[in-house]
Amino acid sequence: MNHVRVLCAALIGLTGLQMPALAADLGDPAPPLKVYKWVKGGPVDLADGRGKNVYLLDFWATWCAPCLAASPHATELQKKYKDKGLIVVGITHEVSPKHDHRTVKKVEKCVEKMGEKMGYAVAIDEGGGTFDAYMTAFGLQAIPRVFIIDRQGRVVWHDHPLEVDKALEQVIAGTFDLDAARKVMRQRQEAAERLAEARKLDKKYFTMLQSGGSPEMIRAVGDEFLKSAQGNAAFLDRFAWKLLSMQGAEGQDVELALRVAEAASAASEGKDASILNTYARALFANGQTAEAIKRQKRAIELSDDPAMTTEFKKALASYEGK
Repeated sequence: MNHVRVLCAALIGLTGLQMPALAADLGDPAPPLKVYKWVKGGPVDLADGRGKNVYLLDFWATWCAPCLAASPHATELQKKYKDKGLIVVGITHEVSPKHDHRTVKKVEKCVEKMGEKMGYAVAIDEGGGTFDAYMTAFGLQAIPRVFIIDRQGRVVWHDHPLEVDKALEQVIAGTFDLDAARKVMRQRQEAAERLAEARKLDKKYFTMLQSGGSPEMIRAVGDEFLKSAQGNAAFLDRFAWKLLSMQGAEGQDVELALRVAEAASAASEGKDASILNTYARALFANGQTAEAIKRQKRAIELSDDPAMTTEFKKALASYEGK
C-alpha cells in the first residue's frame, strides 16, 4: 500500500496500557555507577566530583546504530567542556547480568574501532544496576539516552544525546532552570499517559467494530479515543485511515473518521501531505466533495514522494469524477 503511515517513536515504544509511576524525578541525587568493567578511561566515581564536576552519562549499545552515530557529538562536548569540569561516561548494559566473555570482547572491539569518535570513559554495566537506577527509574527503555548530573550531584536533565547542547551549556554555566525542566518532563509523562490510553482505546474500538458490538458503545469508545489522542497527528491519522479503509463495512462510522482526520490535520497545521490525503478522503466519504477536492489538491502540492503523488492524483480524479 502506497499510503505511508509513520507513528512517532513514543507511540511505538508504548507496550502497556498505563504508564507506571516514576521512581525518580529530576533534582534527585544521582545514584552511584555500578560497573562490571571499565573498557576505556575510568574509573569514575560520581561522589568524588561533587562540587566541581558535571557528568554526562550516555547509555548505548554496540548494536545500536543511532548510539554509535551520536558518539562523535559526545566526544566533541567532552573536548569543549573538559576544562570546565565535564566528564562524559558511556555505559552499556548489553552483557548484563551474565557477562559472557565473547560479548565483553565485542564491546571492547567496538570501542577500539570507534577510536577517537568515542573519546570519553566507557563502562560495562554491572548486572543492569546502573541502567535500572537511571533508565528504568525514569520510565525509560529506548537508547540512546543521556543524563546530565550537575555539580551538586543531582540528575537534572535527560533526553536524546543530540538534544543535549543547550541544557548542558546552562548546567555548566550555572544558569539551568531545574523547575522548568521538571515541568517539561511532567508534560511529557502526561502526554505519554494519554497516548497509552489512546492506544488502548484504538484497539478496543476496532475489536468491538469487528465483533459487531453495540453502535452506541462503539461510538462512545471512538469519542474517548479522539479525546485521548488530541494533538498526536500521526496516531489520529492512522485511526482515521484504518476506519476509512474498511470500504463501507457494516458499522463503519465515516462521521467519526472525519472528526478524527480533521483533528489530525489541525495537529499537523495542515502541512502534512499524507494526513491531508486522509482528511480529503474523510470529507469525500461524508459527501463534502468540494472540500475534499480542495484538500486533495493541497496534499498533492505538499507531496515530495513521486509514488505517493501518483496515488493522490488518482484519488483527486475520483473525487472530481463524482
